[in-house]
Amino acid sequence: MATPEADLLPDKIMTALGESTHGYLVEVTEIVAPHLPQSSLARWDADLKDAITEQRAEEVAGNTDGWFYSMGIAKLSAVDWNKREAAQSGR
Repeated sequence: MATPEADLLPDKIMTALGESTHGYLVEVTEIVAPHLPQSSLARWDADLKDAITEQRAEEVAGNTDGWFYSMGIAKLSAVDWNKREAAQSGR
């Protein structure tokens, strides 16, 4: 997948599934991640970290009804994918 298209895919996925509780985000992440360039995966990880940090800050301030399960699991899945990829490539 070309990098410009790959960079758009995580945003599209998160818009559709990022705040859901049904678990499809994890499955989609595991299917899509192998096809994204490392730069896209790194940006996705950073975006997820920022979103989780923001959500936690809102929780502390009492401005939300709860943290969304799928977003955290996607972060864990993306990080796990990056670790597996690095191990396989010898990095």
